[in-house]
Amino acid sequence: MDDNNDDDHLEDLDCSESDPEIQVQNESGMTNSIRREMSLFEMEVRGYYLETAYKYLMSIPPTSVEPERAFSAAAYVGNKLRSSLEVKHWMP
Repeated sequence: MDDNNDDDHLEDLDCSESDPEIQVQNESGMTNSIRREMSLFEMEVRGYYLETAYKYLMSIPPTSVEPERAFSAAAYVGNKLRSSLEVKHWMP
């Protein structure tokens, strides 16, 4: 797994800037992070974000209102992410 600097991942995800050029750079950084994650996954290795999501989801107790909320939030994020991942974004 590539652990160059975990703080770099956080910089890529900071979308608080209002400058369109900075937002494009952030989206590009996020796209690169997702590509790295997918490459690692194909090599049967969990990347930083995938491992974090896995640990979070595995820590949810199976019977309570909290798991329902957590999985609902995860499904919402997953659906939003999937709806924005068109094939043209993955092709060089």
